[in-house]
Amino acid sequence: ALPICLRMYAEFTTGKGAWEQLTEPQRQLRRDNAWTVVADTDRPRTTCDEGKRYTMPVLFVDDENSPKRYPVMSRAFAACLRDARVETVPVASHGMFRTHPEQTNRVVLEFLARHP
Repeated sequence: ALPICLRMYAEFTTGKGAWEQLTEPQRQLRRDNAWTVVADTDRPRTTCDEGKRYTMPVLFVDDENSPKRYPVMSRAFAACLRDARVETVPVASHGMFRTHPEQTNRVVLEFLARHP
């Protein structure tokens, strides 16, 4: 059952055929960490009050095609920070660093250039 669930989750977050595109070490990493998807219920959450203490600029990088909860969370927490920016990588999904490296790197490098 785990391989089927991992395949479904990979396709849900990254798109059709995502599991097949992973190398065996990447698949094993996901097998090893599968529990984090379902068991991540008691980890302390960062609060807005804690976020207000951040003194450095923070970049949130979202993608256009991931589950909508991710950009909702990014924008909600960004609103708590003094200096936050939210960027979206068009057409990409959750695995944007792997599937859209040029666009993702451009967003990060432009942010870093504005905050030397």
